[in-house]
Amino acid sequence: MGSAASDGKRRRPRHRHLDYTATHYVTAAVVTRSCIALWWCCTERNIIREGEQRRDPAGLVHSIQATAEEWRRPQRSPAVPRPCRVRKWEIPKGDLVKVKCDAVYDPRMGNGGWGCILQDSSGDVVTALRGRTEALMNALHGELVACIQGT
Repeated sequence: MGSAASDGKRRRPRHRHLDYTATHYVTAAVVTRSCIALWWCCTERNIIREGEQRRDPAGLVHSIQATAEEWRRPQRSPAVPRPCRVRKWEIPKGDLVKVKCDAVYDPRMGNGGWGCILQDSSGDVVTALRGRTEALMNALHGELVACIQGT
């Protein structure tokens, strides 16, 4: 019987295979942290690709840790919105037209409506528009549709 050296062939040493399914468990927290880290790394790559300034590694680590901490907190019910200060309509300066847009969104159905009023510097209504939209993603989407339709 020849040895490996006499055959001219190198033989791979035999290693004991480890069964990672039995020895290593990945928790949901580890998966979440990994996903957050990957998301921030991809975001940083896109920022650099678009020509913006690269952040230092400490800033990237801080963003990852802050996002992970936010995900760790238990979800609370949304806060009751505080009443906002009502602002009185102001006449636009010069020959400008003021565009006021608003939208409504029904999250159960995913649709809503929008409306716009265009007023000139004397306060007269130039035009008023309204419409219904289907398949909205959120309330901001409805507001954007209103702005686009009003211009």
